[in-house]
Amino acid sequence: SILLSALLYVLLQRKRKDSVLSAASIAKTIIITILILAVGYLTIFASLRGLGYLITPNRGVEDEFIREDVNLENISNNRSTIWKNYLKLYTKKPLFGTSPRGALLLADETEPDGYLSKRQYVTHNGYLSLLVTTGGIGFAIMVIFMLFELKKIWFFLHSDRLPDDLFIFFITTLLATMTFTFFFTDLFFTNNIETMLFLIALSYMNKITISTRGCCKMTKT
Repeated sequence: SILLSALLYVLLQRKRKDSVLSAASIAKTIIITILILAVGYLTIFASLRGLGYLITPNRGVEDEFIREDVNLENISNNRSTIWKNYLKLYTKKPLFGTSPRGALLLADETEPDGYLSKRQYVTHNGYLSLLVTTGGIGFAIMVIFMLFELKKIWFFLHSDRLPDDLFIFFITTLLATMTFTFFFTDLFFTNNIETMLFLIALSYMNKITISTRGCCKMTKT
């Protein structure tokens, strides 16, 4: 989420400065940004790890705080297994879905000894949650809506108007939230900070793209 948001932020700031970006400048910007983020991440990781050893110098691999559900053999933190079981559940009601509160109830009814029924895990993927709970019809409607919104943003970015600070802030917020939603059950059926930020950012995108009436006409000429 941070990586994609940072790339978009830097590219839009370059667009404000240069108006038109060449393929070479885009590639160079992406590479430099990724390298800076990698160095920053490794620096923070090493610092926190060093601080941890200073606080508990005798800490070892046999510590009780070691999590068995996060390792090289289970790098997704059980998400891959959860997603597979929810996709299996989706096949039982593919058209209209289970309803937002009915997924685990259906798992209890159809496979009481199954993985979802025993663990009672939510999807940990907002898009998969949308597919399973509203079915193919609900998912298709949301995809069409999101593509329509992205199309307006795309027209704006290719118009004569340069993105201002608010536009860059809100579009990176949109990207961060939509990326975050791929790993957590948020955005569509929850009332939390992510949903609030997403709706505010989307509202601003609609305001700014609608006010740029020439952006859509320009693509036809």
